[in-house]
Amino acid sequence: MRKFMFLLLLAINALTAKSQWSNNASVNNVVSNKVGSDYNPISVSDNANGAIIFFEDYFDGNIYAQHMTTAGTIAWGSSSNPVSVCVSAGQKYDASAIADGSGGAFVAWTDYRHDAYIGEVYIQKISSAGIAQWTANGVRVTNNVSRDDLLPLLCQDGLGGVILTWYGDDTLAHTIQNYAQRYNSAGAAQWVADGIQVTTAAGFRASSSILPDGANGAFIFFIDTRNDPNGMDYSYLSNNDLTNSDIYGQRLDGAGARLWTNNGAAIITAPGNQNDDLEWDALPDGSGNVILVFNDGRNDIGSYTNYDIYAQKVNSNGVPQWAANGIAVCTAAENQFTIGRASDGAGGVVVSINYESLNRIYAQKITSAGAAAWTLNGVPVSQAGQVIYDGVMASDGSGNSIFCFSTSVNPVLKAQKLNSAGILQWGIAGTDVCNNTLSTPNNPSIILSDVGSFIISWSDNRNSALPSDQDIYASKVLATGVLAGTGSSPYTTVANGNWNNPVIWSGGIVPPVAAVVIIRHNVIGNVNASCASVTVEAPGNLTVNNGILFSVTN
Repeated sequence: MRKFMFLLLLAINALTAKSQWSNNASVNNVVSNKVGSDYNPISVSDNANGAIIFFEDYFDGNIYAQHMTTAGTIAWGSSSNPVSVCVSAGQKYDASAIADGSGGAFVAWTDYRHDAYIGEVYIQKISSAGIAQWTANGVRVTNNVSRDDLLPLLCQDGLGGVILTWYGDDTLAHTIQNYAQRYNSAGAAQWVADGIQVTTAAGFRASSSILPDGANGAFIFFIDTRNDPNGMDYSYLSNNDLTNSDIYGQRLDGAGARLWTNNGAAIITAPGNQNDDLEWDALPDGSGNVILVFNDGRNDIGSYTNYDIYAQKVNSNGVPQWAANGIAVCTAAENQFTIGRASDGAGGVVVSINYESLNRIYAQKITSAGAAAWTLNGVPVSQAGQVIYDGVMASDGSGNSIFCFSTSVNPVLKAQKLNSAGILQWGIAGTDVCNNTLSTPNNPSIILSDVGSFIISWSDNRNSALPSDQDIYASKVLATGVLAGTGSSPYTTVANGNWNNPVIWSGGIVPPVAAVVIIRHNVIGNVNASCASVTVEAPGNLTVNNGILFSVTN
């Protein structure tokens, strides 16, 4: 007798079975369910395979943090009483965070405590014990009565400190520029007050990306209007009427000196808008270079119906290394937007692509030489018919890429894994991270944990009828695509073969009676066997030989 059923994915080994993670995708782990509405979780590593998760409260305007260990336990306070990062008066927005390398983290945000309309940048360092290390409620980075300072981003300086960049909209001077500041481990500013202006060229710039340069300085890339016919007109930029914004870059040394000329280095100057405030990012290639992935309107001048995705490699001197103005990642018809990128482990990049017209995620790999390695315009990651509205991705450090995304069709938070050849590893459907029927999971954040596993956190409204009233949840996804946690441990196939061959099973053990089984490969039932339940995920298949008794008890 064969009986197949869908079931919640469970943990896979004895070590995980002792943890505190929930392996139930409709239950998960509560990170914060305090009074208020928590959203925008940002995860950073705790240097011990756990995650420090920062988040904002929509109702009280404050910033909080919680520490989830690799075992799934809450390390700071409780879910109803997380660590308070900043609880001063006024709203706080656009928090960003990075690990400090010592089990703690740096976090920065835009703060309106002094003026409801003019934001300022604040920064704080949190120790591995969840204790603020600098001034209570943060160190004031900027202080300009007419400049709205927005979207701070961070990178380590290699000496225990941090470099941050942001853009400032000066309503009196009618200019928008990028700035940067460096803080040592004690929270003392190292550069001029209010920050260094990243470039002094004509025009405006915003929407930055920052990376450490490996020599106590930073690479900063930004959207630049100097080549736009309206790029010197503040009112045009405010109304988003640009038609030819470009990408430029700058490198600052540890003393804050500009290394790529005062005007910065031209990275992408193709026709149309590059990025135009859409998603984009950069990452190191492991050899001192930086790879930028960005949305590009060179094939869409002003219509906003045919944006594509391009990429470019830049060396430490600010010189592009691939084709002039970058190489195409995806140029399919209509709009495609990047929702993430990750290292391929060999000096290249894997890019997550959201096809707007198909409501589906694809992926493409660009090698270190700047060549597309997979099918033209990418390979499918999500299933057809799933409307995607949020997504992130990461690398497992072994050449595989992990994708996490929210769907609005029977709202589910899913995860999928692609190997270095672009082949799905967790079945066509992927893994359900959260499928609670009362929840609309959104704003996922992902951080690498131990042995190829990942901790994923998100905003979740299951405890309220109001979509705006949210809590923070998390789950840990193992390298095999099952959720870590207590409960019955499933036996998952890792290769094709006979049922009684231990090599085809995770952990090298043939499933015993009453086991929970997940089949993702071609398995032949060649001996009498019994198990509690079987899930067969495409392209897997279970074939039971004639004369063999195979029973499923649930």
